[in-house]
Amino acid sequence: MKQRIHRSVTFWSGLFVMGFVCWAWRDSTKHYTDWFHRSPRGRQGWTVEVFNGAITVNHRYFHDISGALTSGTPRFTGSTGKFEREAARATEWLPRPEWTRRDYPTVEFRSAKIPYWLVLLAVALSWMGLLVWRARRRRRMVTPTP
Repeated sequence: MKQRIHRSVTFWSGLFVMGFVCWAWRDSTKHYTDWFHRSPRGRQGWTVEVFNGAITVNHRYFHDISGALTSGTPRFTGSTGKFEREAARATEWLPRPEWTRRDYPTVEFRSAKIPYWLVLLAVALSWMGLLVWRARRRRRMVTPTP
C-alpha cells in the first residue's frame, strides 16, 4: 500500500519547522530580542541577539593588560543570565552572513551573524533531502527485487 505524502511525519515536521523559522524571521524585523550569559567568574560572556532578520552570537573573553588571563576581579557584573525583548524597527530584510574577530589588549571579541534566509535555506534543503530519501526508501520497499 502506497502512503501519501500528507500522511508523513517528515512532511509535517518540515512544514512546522519552516513555519517557525518564517515566524521568527518576521518577528526579528519587529522586535529586538537579547539573551546574555556570563561565566560565574566573569571572564567570558555570551550574547545572542535576534534583530534585523538575523541571529547574532557574540563571545567576549577578557584578559588583563599584560595579555595573561585575568585571575581576580570579574569584568562582567550582575546576574549570570539575562533575557530582554523590546519593540524595534528593522533596517534590512536580507542581511549578509558575517564573521568578526577582534583582538584587543584586554578582550577577545568574536561574533557570527547568521541571517534567517540562510537558516530557512538550510532547513528547506535538509527537509527536501529527507523527503527524497523517504521516497527512495519507500520505492525500494514496494519494488520486488529480482
